[in-house]
Amino acid sequence: MLAPSLCWLLGAVVATVVWLWEPPLPLSVEDWQGAALPQKAVPASARDLVTELQVFMADKEDLHAPEAWFFGNASAPTVPYAFNEAGWLVRAESLSEVSRVAFLGGRPLSGRWAQGGRVIVFADVLRGLLRLDPSTGAVDVLASTRCDGVRLTYPDDLRVLANGDIVFSAATEHTPFVRRAAGAGGAPGRLVVDQDVPVKLALLSGGRGSGALLRLPALRDEGGSPRLGASGLVRYGSCARLLLPGMRFANGIALPPASEDAVEGVPYRRWGSRIAPTRVLVADSLAAAVSSVTVDAEGALAESDRRWAADLPGLPDNVSPGREGTWLVALPSARTAVIGMLSQSRLLRWVVSRVPWGLLPKVEPFGALAAVRDDGGVAEVWADPHGKVVRMLTSACWVDCDAVNASLRPQGAVEQLCTGAAPGDGLAIVGTLKSTGLMVLKMLAAAPERAAPPLASRSEEL
Repeated sequence: MLAPSLCWLLGAVVATVVWLWEPPLPLSVEDWQGAALPQKAVPASARDLVTELQVFMADKEDLHAPEAWFFGNASAPTVPYAFNEAGWLVRAESLSEVSRVAFLGGRPLSGRWAQGGRVIVFADVLRGLLRLDPSTGAVDVLASTRCDGVRLTYPDDLRVLANGDIVFSAATEHTPFVRRAAGAGGAPGRLVVDQDVPVKLALLSGGRGSGALLRLPALRDEGGSPRLGASGLVRYGSCARLLLPGMRFANGIALPPASEDAVEGVPYRRWGSRIAPTRVLVADSLAAAVSSVTVDAEGALAESDRRWAADLPGLPDNVSPGREGTWLVALPSARTAVIGMLSQSRLLRWVVSRVPWGLLPKVEPFGALAAVRDDGGVAEVWADPHGKVVRMLTSACWVDCDAVNASLRPQGAVEQLCTGAAPGDGLAIVGTLKSTGLMVLKMLAAAPERAAPPLASRSEEL
């Protein structure tokens, strides 16, 4: 019979092994350095983000840290909206004016207009999946838990399907954000990220794949149409269903434009509970990849390719449709061996988390945007490798200047940006967690003799 002390020792060894074990990533530490990417990833051109980025309203505090921009409803289809760090929903009325729409508190990261442009559904890392009715200011919590009982601790990005269902990402079981107590005069408390975001997320991710892609289904009547409440708003189930679990850090998601809920004031398409199979792209930041999955007609996961785009020159954040069938992938951080090792070693994370933060090397400022082809290869990259102008570039929202200039409706800031654009020109409004202002990347039609116009506004220290 084993002595009690030996039993305790064996138990401790087994517990330690179980605690340290983590499912391996399908890449080595060297892959994180991004020095020698496979041929598929070699971009057709690499461009300087510093010289081609325009920055407007860099002095407007209401435009500090707009994580992701999205466009307005039927009355203002190309007015840019975003959530700032203080918890406000803001809109860019022009290139020199920003207005507050609603105070939401928490830390909203992304949003989309839904139900024909009547409401805004948004993901808040502190509170869950929520819905705002701008006409009344009412905010409803749509989901704060998964159907398996796990709390949604880091809702990150979302899209609303044409039938009313919501697909969204929950990054991890931890969050690096903390809202301090309210300031004097009722001012919102400052949102704090205690450490550099990429390393903090690597420390918190746990490495066990707690991130996921989820779906919140709309409740339906006998005819299959979304069921409406007394206020005329769509009713949803009480919990979110898992689509793709096991992600290291589930981040931005994207759908083909035709799969999203339209904002032109039309009701939902009467497809009942069945929708056409939908492709969904979802970034897994700490796996250094973007996954491509298909959701079938019943709303379940049909197939997935977790390494659809795995040769990116940085860690992916938000993803959105770009020009001519490409996808725009924001890269807020470079691929480094340090982050790679942290994301794959629980023991190393445990050790590092106990070292005073001031003694650890800081993550170098970085910002980049990649245009990715439909086969997952990189077509073009705009990079600010030292973070001179934009740090932590987190999203890009494509604008087709041909469509804007052909419209008879006033377009506000976007119309100003597209004035004088040649056929085929476009632009991307980029989001960031570290800078202030409305940042715009001009994407000119292919013509070697053309150069980007001079910057209308620039702040060297944003």
